[in-house]
Amino acid sequence: IGDFRLYHEVIPDFVGLLRLQAGNIQAWGGSTLRFNDQFQGGPNYVRGFRQNGFGPRDLTSYTTQDSIGGTNFWAASAELQIPLHFVPKDVGIRAAIFADAGSVWGYKGPVSVPGETMIYADSKLIRSSVGAGLVWDSPFGPLRFDYAIPLTKESYDIVQEFRFGGGTRF
Repeated sequence: IGDFRLYHEVIPDFVGLLRLQAGNIQAWGGSTLRFNDQFQGGPNYVRGFRQNGFGPRDLTSYTTQDSIGGTNFWAASAELQIPLHFVPKDVGIRAAIFADAGSVWGYKGPVSVPGETMIYADSKLIRSSVGAGLVWDSPFGPLRFDYAIPLTKESYDIVQEFRFGGGTRF
């Protein structure tokens, strides 16, 4: 996994953020990868999608159509954090606008069980979104409230436009 982050003060108190990520995973010694070892597409890569919301998916009839993960991923995020001048600076609340894009692909796992072959989708389509949020440096640690609208997605992807999270996005 590679993860590159850049923070830059565009003008006083306006901070631009850029994050680029990519990863590849391979099995060791001829073994196969487990589901849990593969990359799962979600809001940590592209906001606006549910956890495990995009990437390779089991589409076999009469199944729950779960995410099955992929061996490759990339993601890019650009964000501008803006001070809210009507809120005292000591409160620690900023607005953010952002754009995200990324993809997860390359499923390398079992494709059949006795008596049935799995039908799965493994698209390299770029998932993308734009949105806005609030970032609060609370006494309990950083909190985020994001609203993202997916711009590109597959028909089987699962969106989640609103997200609340603790810790930092970047």
